[in-house]
Amino acid sequence: MKKLKNALFVLFVGLAASCSSDSDTPVNNPITGDDYFNYTIDGVEQDITQITAVRSGNMFEVVGTAASGRVVDVQFNKWGDVGDVQTLANDFNIPWRTTYHYFKSNYFTFELVSIDEATKKVKVNFSGKVYDDEYILSDGFSVIEGSFQVTYTDVAPIISGLGVSATVAGQEWHDSDGDITGGWAGEDMTLNASNDTKYTIGIVTNHDDTVVGNYSIGPNETSNKMKLFVYNTETDEEDEYITVSGNMNVTTKTEGLQYTVIEGTFNFIAKNPDTNQTVTITGGSFKQAYETP
Repeated sequence: MKKLKNALFVLFVGLAASCSSDSDTPVNNPITGDDYFNYTIDGVEQDITQITAVRSGNMFEVVGTAASGRVVDVQFNKWGDVGDVQTLANDFNIPWRTTYHYFKSNYFTFELVSIDEATKKVKVNFSGKVYDDEYILSDGFSVIEGSFQVTYTDVAPIISGLGVSATVAGQEWHDSDGDITGGWAGEDMTLNASNDTKYTIGIVTNHDDTVVGNYSIGPNETSNKMKLFVYNTETDEEDEYITVSGNMNVTTKTEGLQYTVIEGTFNFIAKNPDTNQTVTITGGSFKQAYETP
């Protein structure tokens, strides 16, 4: 089944091209001062002449445009988890390519060197492959490498506070990417939150049936529950773990004309169905948006 990008990231992508600061200063600017943007694609160095850098809540988007028309778009969160890194050309002579969706840190190197909130500067190094289809490793790809230090502009989020966080297997976890499966004609949908680790957290909900309240979850529930997916590098697929026990507490559900926002907390234990290995997820919180049916 084709997956659709989570509204968190649909809303965020494109901010850099359309937004300005409170002083109406365009955020697409030439490189000045001590800012820089180095970028190479398929071994060819690009002369980046324009940069766009915005921060919206906990997410950053930095876009570099070369004199040749080549563009690279880098998205990441403040904790150093990379989201989509995309390449394209403004004349459309090269395909739109992006980082592999799953377990990004296994296929792409990303380093958030520093964020200086006083001077609004962010510094990053990155390298790896970008693909024709973010879900297919065997598709065509380009190899990119770059580094930048840029001055960013704060932009108010379209919907504030969106995101998913938890402690997964004892490690702090924050989403930087996501997609949605299902949700057509009143069926259940899974709001998938992922980052550059092997873990994806799924929130299973139903627009018609999910209401504010606390839901106990286990292996027999089909909706209003949490799921854990773990990427398997041997099969190049996600393994869906069995939700053994836990709870999901929906604290707020706000239906808008365009988007519905659902918010809450969760804790659960998930088990690999083949090895019985368990993963414990604690202290979870979510605020997700999806298109109102």
